[in-house]
Amino acid sequence: MTETEQEKFDYLEGEMHGVRAVLCALIDSHQDRAKFVALLELSVHIAQAKTEALPVSENYLEGQRDIVQEMKTYAMLPPAPLKKKT
Repeated sequence: MTETEQEKFDYLEGEMHGVRAVLCALIDSHQDRAKFVALLELSVHIAQAKTEALPVSENYLEGQRDIVQEMKTYAMLPPAPLKKKT
């Protein structure tokens, strides 16, 4: 991998970590985690329908499936208690 390709990969990896953090914050702030999962599944279904006609790689689809599964798994965990500042 050339340095430019590595820089692109590092940038995308950093973006994904940022997106995961935002999604986890959204999940944690949602009052009904089961409803969040249902809404996530609906959104994924819509996104997949939009990409069906596009020439996307199997790696793209695998990445999409992985992040969605990761967020669904996170949403089904009991929420961590927030610590109050003293």
